[in-house]
Amino acid sequence: MGVYALMLYILVFYVSIYSSSAHASETGRQILTLEMTPAMCLLYPSRAQMRQCQEGYRMTVSSLDLGYDCLSSTTPVLSPVQEKVVRRIMPDDTFLRQAWRRHGACSPLSASEYFRLVTRYTSELKLPEEIASGDRYYVDKAMLQQKFRRLNPRLRIGQINFICQPVQQRSILTKIQICYTDGQGNCSNTVDTCPDRLTIWGNNG
Repeated sequence: MGVYALMLYILVFYVSIYSSSAHASETGRQILTLEMTPAMCLLYPSRAQMRQCQEGYRMTVSSLDLGYDCLSSTTPVLSPVQEKVVRRIMPDDTFLRQAWRRHGACSPLSASEYFRLVTRYTSELKLPEEIASGDRYYVDKAMLQQKFRRLNPRLRIGQINFICQPVQQRSILTKIQICYTDGQGNCSNTVDTCPDRLTIWGNNG
């Protein structure tokens, strides 16, 4: 294959990815859910043997909801190279399959396209130091949202939602949801359960 033909192939490949992702959502919005791994490992002891808990992951991807009401038993088939990439953000088999069966299998996307979209959103998202460091913080929610916006100018406040769980008079951040729209979708009914002050649990407690 000549250089020109190879460049044309790559261009067509990426155009097809962006085109398919643009039409992937039934509701006009896509919700990426990230889990704060140290907090989830603390609150759910049954996860103690999972790779993300054993290896001290700071954050993992739970799912990408495309707005389809999905109930499938299919198993996603990925190439060895793509699976290796996806495992960096979704290291556990159970959650990877659940994400596909609940959110991807009923969409117009193939498994490869769905997880490529998950990977793209995750890699493009810039995280505040308080989230990325893996250390413990007690922070103001509004300040944290503003930091997200500064690092990701395309996101508005309503597109960033925090999920907390109360533990011994603390509200521990367990999940972050990022809502993406195609211009027609609405993020106004997404849920934010954190109070004005929240705790980010670190790998060292």
